[in-house]
Amino acid sequence: MSQYHTQISRYFRQSLIDADRLCPEDKDILPVLGPDKKQDPKEAYLAFEQSIWQQGRINPSLAAQILDARQGKNKEPLQQSEIVIFPRVDHLKYQGGAYDQRKRTVLLPLVVFAHLQRDGTLQPTKKAPWIPRIWIGPSEESTEPFTEMAKIDEFFTQHPFEGIEDWPQLTAYCARLLCHATGTSFREPSAEQASTQVAEILVSDDFSQSAQCLFQLDTPVVGAKANLLKVLDFLIDRKHYPTLYQAYSERNNARLSTFESKQDSVGLAQQHLGQMSGEFPLSVKQRNALHHFIEQVDGEVLAVNGPPGTGKTTLLRSVVANLWTQAALNQSEPPLIVATSNNNQAVTNILESFARIDEDGLDESLKGRWLPEVDSYGLYFCSSAKANSKNPYRYAGPKGEGCMEAWQTQTFITEAQTHFLNQVSQWQQSKCQSVDDALKALHREMLAVKKQISQGFDFLENWQSAFSLIEKKFGSLDGLRETITVTKVALEEQEKAYQQEKQRLDELYGLWESRSWWVRCFIWLPHIRKQEERKTARLLNQWDRHLEVSSDEQVESYINQLMTQIATQTSGLQKELLAAEKALDHFLTQQGKLECWMAPVKQLKLFSKTKPEQVQELNDRYYRFRLFKLATHYFEARWLKETKSFVESNDADKKSPFKLLRKLRRYAKLTPCFVSTFYMVPSTFMAGEYKDNVWQDLPQLEEIDLLIVDEAGQALPDVSAASFALAKKALIVGDTDQIEPVWSIPAGVDRSNLALYGLLGDDVDYESWLDSGLLVSSGNVMRVAQRQCRYHQIEQLQRGLYLTEHRRCFNDIVGYCNDLVYQGVLEPLRGNAKHDVPWGTMTMEPVVSASRSYGGSRGNPGEAQAIADWLSSQSQKIVEYARQQDEKLKDKTDAEVLSKAVGIITPFSKQAALIRSELTKHSIENITVGTVHSLQGDERFIVLFSSVYGENDKDSGKFYDAGSNMLNVAVSRAKDSLIVFGDPNVFGMSATGSPSGMLRQRLALNASKEPNVQPSFI
Repeated sequence: MSQYHTQISRYFRQSLIDADRLCPEDKDILPVLGPDKKQDPKEAYLAFEQSIWQQGRINPSLAAQILDARQGKNKEPLQQSEIVIFPRVDHLKYQGGAYDQRKRTVLLPLVVFAHLQRDGTLQPTKKAPWIPRIWIGPSEESTEPFTEMAKIDEFFTQHPFEGIEDWPQLTAYCARLLCHATGTSFREPSAEQASTQVAEILVSDDFSQSAQCLFQLDTPVVGAKANLLKVLDFLIDRKHYPTLYQAYSERNNARLSTFESKQDSVGLAQQHLGQMSGEFPLSVKQRNALHHFIEQVDGEVLAVNGPPGTGKTTLLRSVVANLWTQAALNQSEPPLIVATSNNNQAVTNILESFARIDEDGLDESLKGRWLPEVDSYGLYFCSSAKANSKNPYRYAGPKGEGCMEAWQTQTFITEAQTHFLNQVSQWQQSKCQSVDDALKALHREMLAVKKQISQGFDFLENWQSAFSLIEKKFGSLDGLRETITVTKVALEEQEKAYQQEKQRLDELYGLWESRSWWVRCFIWLPHIRKQEERKTARLLNQWDRHLEVSSDEQVESYINQLMTQIATQTSGLQKELLAAEKALDHFLTQQGKLECWMAPVKQLKLFSKTKPEQVQELNDRYYRFRLFKLATHYFEARWLKETKSFVESNDADKKSPFKLLRKLRRYAKLTPCFVSTFYMVPSTFMAGEYKDNVWQDLPQLEEIDLLIVDEAGQALPDVSAASFALAKKALIVGDTDQIEPVWSIPAGVDRSNLALYGLLGDDVDYESWLDSGLLVSSGNVMRVAQRQCRYHQIEQLQRGLYLTEHRRCFNDIVGYCNDLVYQGVLEPLRGNAKHDVPWGTMTMEPVVSASRSYGGSRGNPGEAQAIADWLSSQSQKIVEYARQQDEKLKDKTDAEVLSKAVGIITPFSKQAALIRSELTKHSIENITVGTVHSLQGDERFIVLFSSVYGENDKDSGKFYDAGSNMLNVAVSRAKDSLIVFGDPNVFGMSATGSPSGMLRQRLALNASKEPNVQPSFI
């Protein structure tokens, strides 16, 4: 198994290197570009005259120097080496004496893999040439692409690379590729002239072609990505692969366990001890996921699929709060929890969620933080570029920069301790003399609150047991009360019957005792006996008692039997009544205890209806939240005590494993969640030691107690791999039906790398790799996690657990997403709009305007203008509407409210730029305008979707219909209103079953006005 993990680790490593090879940074290549630059064969890059590309040969002496510079010790001389060639180099034009700072300054339109021979000749490899991903649209880069992915796919479909054997074939193939990408006709060779060459093709008007080509001899992987490689190299060198890393990189699916819903497990609920907010309780599916997490063991991957608006953030905060609180109760070191993702937007969303904590309903004395300046539960481990005053979050830079460094001073410690002890004194309403006293008091109170949580479940269990007994014996509580009432009535009737029979017996005795002496003497005579029996019978007849025999003895026996029977029945009823009353008393006693436990939080408006749900809700919103806040202040005290000793002893944070982990656990006492991109996680957990006169990096394998991956559907497998080696277990949250990753490695290069490291067999084998989620050209971390999760909660969907309760959008809005991708499993809980939304919940604003191509992007200037005009005319109404929906917006300025109320999404980055330009004309700033990535994980009351395509695109394929992901994300950002701007004869008219076709059927066309016809900008 270690051989496989060595192979897959080398594959990940090569993929990281190739991603950099395909698109080098400007700063790495500019030093070697331009005339009169010295060529150093030991450097990573060498620039040559552009003609070298066509010739396919460099100076043999230089080639030998290049190979010798890469010669390993004690190895045979290299005869060839794989290099990367950029056949042409274009430079960004100066405009007005300056560059556009948003753009790359160097455009390398083609990437070609080649073998450099010792004699200087260049030969093709089996890897097809490629165009760097940032130049292919659609793209999230600020740089405008010059071609589209559809064109690239079309070219490789029509022109397979297989069969390219010599250099002239390769140069011609590359020219064809660039012609196809730019829409340029390819000139076939003839007797009069050669075929089109790469240097002849116009790629972008913004760039000017140089007279050079560029060779990449080494891949200068530096900075954060270099640490990814260090972790992988460390694993490969030592042949040691941590358990979680093995699970992550495993190609085969994990064995499934039988799925059982665990949200009602009292045992697991009693292990749920911390909540980060008291605003809302966990939903059923959130609680189920949390309880499964509590059972998670080291080395396990737990996947939680989170469709839009289902509370992923709440779940993650609950997980962090619970682990942190448990550690405080145990008086142990805080856990090292890392929340990470592939891009800065997802990281920003996590940081925002850990900075915004709603503390309504909490004791005033427990609110906030008890240390000055500390205001977040997340610490951002960022790159050096972001470690500055412009960073709005609490951060820790690679060199220790940031808030923690500022707080580790004698001045701050002295001030913080005074402030802390004052806060403790207010909380306990008595003077606190020392941090040690505070620790004891806080921990004592934590234990008391934990006991209250357990008592709540004990009281609930006793209440449920009493109630179950009632249901079993009496059907229901009403049935019990009715039984008591009916039994009491029956007892009264029985008592009356008994007294009546007793009275009748007395009457009979009176009758018999009134006989004369002679009758008593001669009653043995038949006629006298019959006469007396007739008297008795007459009396019995009056009582409706008709006996065949009526001797005194028989009648007396009969009445006594009746009385005995009544007495027996009465005794049974009394026992029944006693049991019923005892059951009711027991139930009411247990209910009283439960209600007494609930009494301190009567001020909370409960969302739950049943008693079990109410107990969970009260625990979430009061007891667990309170326990988390106590844990917060407990760890603040621990931090004060430890940091004071650290500062006073003139200690320092070094890179030894002991001191690195000590530092991180000290940080974790203030911020339970470390947040960073995958690129920075290895840097954060990279220790070192000086050994054999050399500094050696030591990745701290399996030291992260919990790795949380958010927006895992966007995370690249190779970039993420190193972080899994550093962690014990992983909670993976995401949605493969939302935004996909931006893959930099083309499938051809990816397949070659698989083969290079012995991971590829036949075509069937490649198909299984495609399914694995591990391929860097098509996979993502969420797909990997789904396969490695041992639960399959919803059979018709992917593996893993699911969050399905949707509360963001009105039901008709999310209903589209439910039908489009989630097969009806989402549970819309917000309901439909109670009052008419001024713009409708799902409408279309008709705009008739032609679109045009901008290189690899697309734009519609007329539609951009129409959107800006509409927003300008509706802005005041939108501001008023938003303030009605959210009281927290009432203190914001109109501009702030508008920015929080409206978002604009479009398929193309160029259209976003056009819209921003038009909004500026109306003095509308700070509105989020972009592709779906710009609102990933976010929401707005109103979302405007600019569809871009016009009448001139009627018969062309639509980018938003290439898959369901884009419109799924765009629509699900809209809480109250989705408004599509576009041509009503184009949008959704191509196929009713397409994503846009399904959406079009739900859109109410704004027929109150004529279509907004814009002039052609083409």
